[in-house]
Parts: sequence; C-alpha cells; structure tokens
Amino acid sequence: MDMDMQKIRANFPALGQDQVFFDNAGGSQVLGSVIDSIRDYLINSNVQLGATYDVGKKATSRYEDGYEAAARYINASRDEIVLGSSTTQLFRNLSTTLTFQPGDEIILSGIDHEANIAPWVAMAERQQLTIRWWMPAATDEPRLLAADLEPLLTRRTRLVTCTHASNILGTIHDIKAISAAVHAACPAALVCVDAVAYAPHRSVDVRDLGVDMYAFSWYKVYGPHISVLYARAESAQGQMGSLGHFFNPHATLENKLGLAGASYELVSGIPAVTAYLERVGWEGIMRQEAELQGTLLDYLNGRADVTIRGERSADGRVRVPTVSFTVKGWDSRKLVETVEKETRFGFRWGAFYSNRLVHDHLGLVVEVGTGSGVVIGFINAQAGPIFGTRDVLTLGTDVNGFACAATAATVRKAAAQSPGGHGRFLGALRGDLLAPLRGREVDVLVFNPPYEEQRLSASARFDRDSYLLSLSYAGGKDGMETTDRLIEALPTALSRRGCAYILLCAGNKPEEVKARILEFGPEWRVLTVGDSGKQAGWEKLQIIRIWREQAVA
Repeated sequence: MDMDMQKIRANFPALGQDQVFFDNAGGSQVLGSVIDSIRDYLINSNVQLGATYDVGKKATSRYEDGYEAAARYINASRDEIVLGSSTTQLFRNLSTTLTFQPGDEIILSGIDHEANIAPWVAMAERQQLTIRWWMPAATDEPRLLAADLEPLLTRRTRLVTCTHASNILGTIHDIKAISAAVHAACPAALVCVDAVAYAPHRSVDVRDLGVDMYAFSWYKVYGPHISVLYARAESAQGQMGSLGHFFNPHATLENKLGLAGASYELVSGIPAVTAYLERVGWEGIMRQEAELQGTLLDYLNGRADVTIRGERSADGRVRVPTVSFTVKGWDSRKLVETVEKETRFGFRWGAFYSNRLVHDHLGLVVEVGTGSGVVIGFINAQAGPIFGTRDVLTLGTDVNGFACAATAATVRKAAAQSPGGHGRFLGALRGDLLAPLRGREVDVLVFNPPYEEQRLSASARFDRDSYLLSLSYAGGKDGMETTDRLIEALPTALSRRGCAYILLCAGNKPEEVKARILEFGPEWRVLTVGDSGKQAGWEKLQIIRIWREQAVA
C-alpha cells in the first residue's frame, strides 16, 4: 500500500517551515505526538518518581511505559536496557564498568563514529589491553566484513566493536554474520554495535542479530534527544560492574549504568515513537526512502565531477539513505554554503565524528630522501592503480633544497601524464628525515638509504646543515648512521595502520635491521618482500616491509 505523504507530513510540525531538511542523519524532526506527550508530562506529571500520591504514581507509570516500549521495540527485556542522554554517554558509562584481564585483546572498527571508539581506547589504556584495529579495504566503498575480522580473532579476544551502518557513508554491515563469526571463534567475546545510523531506517531485533550490546539514539528516529543501550543479560551484564549507589539494587542495566541520566519527560515520549512506527510500518518507510535515495544517487552517479563516498548502489540491502559525496574543484564547505545561499536546502559537510574514517581514508604516503623525485613521482602518478583509490596524499622530504625543487617538478610532470589516476601531492619539504612531519601520521613510508661508509663530524669546517647534507649521499659511521636514525623514528612516525618499505643492500646489514625492528615490541613485524636476485658487492638489494600487527592508539 502506498503511503499518503500529505498525511505523513502532517505528523511533523517542523515541516511547516520553509526549509528542506537534508540533515536528517544528524537528527530527525520530531513527531507531533512526541511533542504532545512531553508537554503533557511536564504539565501533569512533573514530579520525582516513586512517590505514592496520585501524580507521583502517574509519573512513575509513564516512565515505566517509556522503558517498556523501548525494550519491546528492539525485542529485549526491560532489565536489559538503559536509557540515557546520548549514545556517546552510554558507551562511555559501559566502558567504565566492563572488566577484562591485562593482555586481553579488543578489536575496534576504525571506521566508526568516535562514540564507539574513544571509550574503548581509554578502557584499553586503563586495563592494559591490546587493541587490534579492524580496517576495511582502502576504497571509496569501505565495508566491514566478517572475513576480514576472522584473522584478528584469537583466544584472548574479549570485545569486538563496530557500527551497523556507517553514519557518514550509509553502508550497512552484516551484523548477524559478524556476531556469529565472533561467537564461533571466541565464545567469551562480546560484540558491541553502534546502530545510531541504522535504527532510523530499519526495524531492530537484538535477539535475531545475536549481539551482546547495541545502542542507538531516539532523536534520530523521530523522537526526543535520548538514547537506548541494550546489554544481553546472559553475557554482557555478567562481566559488568555497577555505577549505582551501594545501597541501591544492581539487578538491571538501568541500575548499573543509568545514573539517573534519562530525562523523565523524554522517556515518556518514546511510546509515541514506537506507536507511530508500528502504525506506518517499515515496509512503507523503506519503499519511500528507496525512491528518494534512488533519485539522488542516479543524479550523482550521472555526474563525472561527483565522487560518491560509500555504496554507489541504491539497493536498500547494502545501504541506508545517508549519502556522502565530493565534487571535483569544490571545497566541501564552500559547496554547502553556496547551495544554502541559493536554495532552501539544509545539509552539511565535515567528518561527523567519524574522523578516523575520513582522515585515515586519505592515506599519507611519504618518501624520505626524494632526490630528483622519481619514486614519489611514480607513486603519486599511479595512486589509483596502486592503492585502489586516488584519495591518497603524497609528500616528500629531503635535506637538500635543490632536491625538493626537482622533486616537485618531477611529480607535476608525472601527474600530468596520468590525469585519471594520480593522487594529491602536498609538496616536498626540506628537512632532516622525518623531522618536518607530525608523529603517527604516515601510512606508507618509502626510504632508499645511503650506505657508503664515510666518517664525518660536525665541526667549524663542517656545520650541522652540511653534515646532514653529506648523510644524504653517504651513510656516515659504518654506512648505517642515516639508516639507524630513520629506524629509530619509525614507532613515532607511522600511523596505527602504517607500514614502511625500505630498500637495503648488504652494507645496510638487513638481518641486523630486521632484528632491531622486532625488538620494538611483540606487535612489530618485518618481512622481505622483494630482492634483486643478483650479487654485485654491496649491491645485492632487498626490500623489507615493516608494520605493526597490533597497533594501540
């Protein structure tokens, strides 16, 4: 049955304004019935809960009705949910009550809203846990897959966190399959899911999904600014302490995590939300969303100057109607401001608290010691074929100012010959090794060190700048001084997912270099990934790859 859109619109008083709301992923408009419920509560029931007089009983009853409606809506029991001011706050509360053992491992999705990352990073630091980062392939359509998760699962895995749908890309992840994979490999592990971007577009059944913890915000689902967290009684709550007062009961999730954080009048508005969704039905909502989403995506896919970030398909099985895109030649902020000046459309630009996804997706590739720029020029020109996306930032450093100038020219020339595949060259910085860069920002580091032994020292005749310049073509003491200094900088230079490719010859003592890398800690790995296969004195070359298997932020 088709939806009567005029009748649907009449349920939302805000739609009477002269404004087109495209910012619904940030927060939906509120049902008139919810507004009426909140207003009525404040007029007729605004007293402390638990009193025995008539208005007190009414207040308690309406509060309980809100809790029961929220639990019933997601197929949970009343004792398994807690309502709070935001999903961010509820995850933070949860992270302070779960307890694991030092050395236990937690797996975090690197593409989530920060609400489902920061609490767990802080918990890992407090409890001395190991973080394993679960990252999808670096493409324009990143997706969390159980197949990519499974190699990260070990006997020490205790928690896996991820999002049901990306709040910035709209991509739906198969939570049922992910939960099954985790529990099959690690029966003691918990699965915690952020559903803030999913719940406004699909019905939720936590039992069917097989999750241990699951949260979303009602203000994304036509309701008041309040959120719900589910924690399965049989698993999650057994590993949880309590934030409640010592003299209060600790039997329910609300007892343990609530801290009286749920506004009574907002809780009373939840039954109006669930009643509306039951009346209208998800089938009609999904059909209407599919039509609007298809129209928008058809238009964006038809433009050569637009790149959609996330699924290009309008198929409701793989995405919800949260659409992100960039336009060639336009700064995103400037584009939004320009459209809003000329229309009544309201939408937004930015990272939307998914900063790790947005900024990590634009990987940073750095060559140290560029010389004439041939290597970084090739990498930048071929970014698309090499990395699967053009959204790669490239940068070079060299202690020689003339080399920096030559590098910039080489990169520009190479990029001009590859108009459809080159990355974004940031420039060539003059400086010593990695000194010009901030720490933990480099995703791919490339280095071809000098190796000729030459004993040089800074003196009146040889100032520091000249000494560093000499190290760009000579290896210094034992032929290893430059190599040693770069290796020492790797732990603070590489991002959590970063890796380094270093070209070594016999004079660089590759086996000693590998041993030093492994001494950084148990998470470090080093592997020879290529060699020349020929012996010519010191010129038997090999390329080693260096990375962290487990990177703790």
